[in-house]
Amino acid sequence: MCSSDLFNEWLSRPIYTTDGTTWRSKEMPFPLGSPAAASCGFGWNGTTFLYAQGGATAFNVATSTDALDWQMKFSNHVSSVAGRIVASPSMWVMWNGSAASSSIQTSPDGVTWTTRTIGSGGTPGPSVLDGGIVWNGTVFLAVHPGSSQVSTSPDGVTWTTSSATVFGGNATVPQSAAFSVAWNGTKWVATGFFGGVPGTWHNSNANASGTYQSGAWVFYPSPTLE
Repeated sequence: MCSSDLFNEWLSRPIYTTDGTTWRSKEMPFPLGSPAAASCGFGWNGTTFLYAQGGATAFNVATSTDALDWQMKFSNHVSSVAGRIVASPSMWVMWNGSAASSSIQTSPDGVTWTTRTIGSGGTPGPSVLDGGIVWNGTVFLAVHPGSSQVSTSPDGVTWTTSSATVFGGNATVPQSAAFSVAWNGTKWVATGFFGGVPGTWHNSNANASGTYQSGAWVFYPSPTLE
């Protein structure tokens, strides 16, 4: 995972563990342009880790095969924001959300990035937070907290966005959205809120190949802590 310290640019770095219990941070081979605008993204494509940092004046990436030794790469990406990163074996995909717009960038090598249109069917609204994105071996799926919509893509290049809100986020059900998403082999699971109540959304509408099938997401409130 990645960690950004808004006051110390040299503390924006990946955090790793070998056992899930003891965590260590790794200093990166580059500084941020502005710590006040720091953001980071971290991904793995099966052979390589990719770490991205964004600042007010800089966007930097580094790669590693073991999360210990990192090499800086000179990227063409001009955004000051580094978002959530996932990958298929052949494509890196980065999801960025902002108060003005939501966007997806792709790269075959982590260095050269291309902004993609998020697709037909619907236009996701702006978001002050990055949404969740995941690759399940067949399809990329992204959730948009700003509009409560879902976007899918088989390759990271061509995207289709749901025309309607799928998480109940509208005027009658305020504070309803999903912020992260995962795939467990048979079911899509997203975390978020419904009417301000935290919990998880489940959607098992997937065919035998794991391709996303539109349909109802069912909300399960989180247990109440006493």
